[in-house]
Amino acid sequence: MSIRVDLIEGHGEKYWPRPGRVFAAARRHTFEQLADAIDDAFARRDRSHLQDFTLADGGRLCDPAPDWEIEGEVTDDYRQ
Repeated sequence: MSIRVDLIEGHGEKYWPRPGRVFAAARRHTFEQLADAIDDAFARRDRSHLQDFTLADGGRLCDPAPDWEIEGEVTDDYRQ
């Protein structure tokens, strides 16, 4: 499957046009692997930001920090 990822904002700025990448993924790939691929594609070597994936059905997967305020229901294990 193809997954399009756009960088919307960072460092306090909103980006326009939004830089994006298209990823090829198999169903066996985990969201953790996708997060690592996104970091690599956008040259995020520090791996210090949080991941939050919103699915087509409205579900969310993330790896929240202890002090991160999350609204709504979230599955906290995105490694599956």
